[in-house]
Amino acid sequence: MLRVKLLLVLVLTSLVLVMVRGFDVSSWMGGLWPVISNLTLLDLSVVGTHDSLTYDLSDRFADNDLPQFPPWLAALLHNLPEGEVGEFVRRQAVTQNATLTEQLDGGARFIDFRITFSRPPSDDAEGRGSGSGSDNTNDDGSYNWYGVHTLETRQPALTYLAELKEWLVSHPTELVVVWLSRHSSTCATGTDQFPGTTPADRQACWLTHVFVSSCFVRLWSLGTNCWAGACIVLRCCCCRAALR
Repeated sequence: MLRVKLLLVLVLTSLVLVMVRGFDVSSWMGGLWPVISNLTLLDLSVVGTHDSLTYDLSDRFADNDLPQFPPWLAALLHNLPEGEVGEFVRRQAVTQNATLTEQLDGGARFIDFRITFSRPPSDDAEGRGSGSGSDNTNDDGSYNWYGVHTLETRQPALTYLAELKEWLVSHPTELVVVWLSRHSSTCATGTDQFPGTTPADRQACWLTHVFVSSCFVRLWSLGTNCWAGACIVLRCCCCRAALR
């Protein structure tokens, strides 16, 4: 009942702000700060996007993202030349037309960030690259982390995280929740979550690129959680397993 009342207060406050002065959706948390600063994150219902990176899918199959088929078939599909097959699948797989920045500017504060460890979209070579260096780079054609929805994104996942960080820097009153997974599983861990990876691969990703913060959302208010004007909460069901 208390949450329903809080939600009604937020809705009414938002409507008043829109009517009185015009409400900037890209900074809606800052606009509602007097109302929400004493709430925890779990008290809020925030707008989110599903398969948030699919606006930038390539037409190349990820070489390990067909769990219902044997690995050799995924590798075979990855090596298909550009053409109608990949483009047809891409049209079915896209769930977002807006870029990550546009989603955030539109008020989204939950990002469904699905990734996999795969060869780059432009790589047709067989064999697994090192992929376990400290930064998971793929300048030599090795594996890297990409956004995924059967097909992989055009750019490595780190590119989109950098875009998210840049947006947060320019919006110091906002908080964004990022769900990291391959297919949103809350149970899969290790190679069940990210096939074809070693502990070193996962450690390099989490320890080098990702700062994971629980923010104690059950105990602290938003006002207590946020530091330097902005923060990001990364929710990854397999973080502990990834470090093993």
